[in-house]
Amino acid sequence: MGHVFISYSSRHRDLTRSFAERLEEEGYRVWWDRELEAWGGYEPQIREALSTTSAVVVIWSPGAAASDYVRAEVRAALRLGRLVNLRAPDFPVDEVPLDFRENHMLPLDIDDMGPILKTMRTVWEGRVPQGQTPAYSTYAEDFGENLFDPRHRALPQDIAMVTPSVLLQAPFEVSEFVDATGILADLMDWCRGAGAHAETPRPTAGRLLHGPGGLGKTRTMIEAVRRLRAEGWLAGFLPTPIIGDLPRAKLRHRALEQAMAATDTPGTMMVLDYAEARGTEVIELARMARRHDRAGLPQLRIVLLSRGAGWWQEIYRTEPEIQVVFNRRGAPQGDVIAVEPLPSGECRLAVFDAMRDALKPVLAKQAEAGRFPPLSEQPVAPDRRARLAQDSAYARPLALQMEALLSLGGEDGGGDRRSPREHSRARTAALAPGSRGPRPRRPA
Repeated sequence: MGHVFISYSSRHRDLTRSFAERLEEEGYRVWWDRELEAWGGYEPQIREALSTTSAVVVIWSPGAAASDYVRAEVRAALRLGRLVNLRAPDFPVDEVPLDFRENHMLPLDIDDMGPILKTMRTVWEGRVPQGQTPAYSTYAEDFGENLFDPRHRALPQDIAMVTPSVLLQAPFEVSEFVDATGILADLMDWCRGAGAHAETPRPTAGRLLHGPGGLGKTRTMIEAVRRLRAEGWLAGFLPTPIIGDLPRAKLRHRALEQAMAATDTPGTMMVLDYAEARGTEVIELARMARRHDRAGLPQLRIVLLSRGAGWWQEIYRTEPEIQVVFNRRGAPQGDVIAVEPLPSGECRLAVFDAMRDALKPVLAKQAEAGRFPPLSEQPVAPDRRARLAQDSAYARPLALQMEALLSLGGEDGGGDRRSPREHSRARTAALAPGSRGPRPRRPA
């Protein structure tokens, strides 16, 4: 990989260290001022590092904006055509020095490195990013809302700040994703035009995934977004539009059209959660997508998530643009996939074990803080594992993840026939601080 020079203010040394470590994990060689040798003059060493670098990353912050050294390094990067412009979290773009504000700029988000790595690859390959900021970035700056939200959320540094059940929410991605039914693998092939989808490549395509809550639709798409962003795609969850704000609506529309027509990315994917309540928006997106459905443009994918498919029949029957974008050969209702419950057997245990292993270190910290019972070190009983693998109550990933949490709290789960919703409400409450213990179960 290339050699990366980081220009920053010493007031953000911890942030810079974390960023440098992430770049090193991606295979980049990183130079920042901790590499300075005490035996020589600083200026010659910095000049040497700048002359041999493949990319110069500036992290704008209050200290960096006031630093003559940072400005000089950025000017050198501009002359070399190697600038990657970042700004520290919570540092407004309008406080970046005016001379550098018009250059393409990204927020520094350690948990979402995809856009940064994409820009670095562009610079490293000698393709200088366009000076104009993309409309979707302008929208995020103006309104504080990302039109391509990766939906991933980092856990608080103080893990005792959250209740144990929060750890099961999809955005935190506590455990590694287990593609037990193969739905993610097929989705990735569909996005890339590979595998079973290689023979019928489509520049523009849409798909509906539907099923009851707890089956992992959102978690699947968070993982898909993460993988595509790592490949340089513009991908994420599209937030619900704000009604009644015309300037905001116009910029949003322009941003989405610009994203659909982008040629500097392998593809664009938009995910709409709770699509059954966003019919008008779905139709408008399909119309926009049709205008960009032509050869020569990167892949465009629109994924709808909903609890059911009853609403879809009418919209598919009456809207020509929907039919074109969401069609699938041999499917009268278009590319519609029902997310199935997990089949009985080992795949359920794989989901359970992955979550249990991931929760152990987190819940140990919660136990120390008094927010969780002392961690149970007992292995899961064979009869309980058999129930998890076979009982229909555990056909949803969320139910298995809940059982993983409960097992670490010392609950044996024996004979409990309640639904996952009842588990969530009643049994997790039994593990909360100040609880008197598990509530009595109903007879099986």
